[in-house]
Amino acid sequence: MLTRIQVSIIVALTMSVALLWLLLRGADPTIGSVAATFGTVVTVVYGAVLLFSLFAWPWGVFQGWLVKRPDLRGSWKARLHSDYIDPLTGERVPPIEAFVVVRQSLTSLSMRLFTEKSRSVLTAHAIEPEPDGLFSLSAVYRNSPKIHLQGTESSIHHGALLIEIHEVKPRRLEGHYWTDRGTRGTILLEWGTEDVYSCFEDAQRVLGQAQ
Repeated sequence: MLTRIQVSIIVALTMSVALLWLLLRGADPTIGSVAATFGTVVTVVYGAVLLFSLFAWPWGVFQGWLVKRPDLRGSWKARLHSDYIDPLTGERVPPIEAFVVVRQSLTSLSMRLFTEKSRSVLTAHAIEPEPDGLFSLSAVYRNSPKIHLQGTESSIHHGALLIEIHEVKPRRLEGHYWTDRGTRGTILLEWGTEDVYSCFEDAQRVLGQAQ
């Protein structure tokens, strides 16, 4: 949802573009002339808002007063500590190496987690500011094991995730997760690169072993 400041800036930008367009055309700023510029003004303002939402929102000059949203973009090295019991061994699984890829704009966020055996994707999320100025990411996700592992080692399942965010541009994150299989665990993330990857193997080749 847009904040009061963001709405005010959009309204001011719209009025400024309309008046500037009229001045450039040498027209008087009457109701009729303003209405005639509606299509042009909407196009210009929409383009400016779109560019800001996609590219300019994480710039430091906007953070704090205009934008209150952490920048999580890029690829992260991750390690999962789960209380899941491996049905093949009857023992708790060891820490799991993973990589998290985040694509983000001002109004959207895509987060995918890759392990050697499965991948997870967010199906719903919210980034909320805390009273002390920090943030928290809460999400629901779906985990899909590789097809040859389904029905043997694991199965498609869903879970919830909560991550604490202590900086606008964090380099380390920590959180907890729970699944509908009755398991839970912790996730530790370390920022790796601005590049994004589409599979575990590509991320591992570039980022190496997660710590």
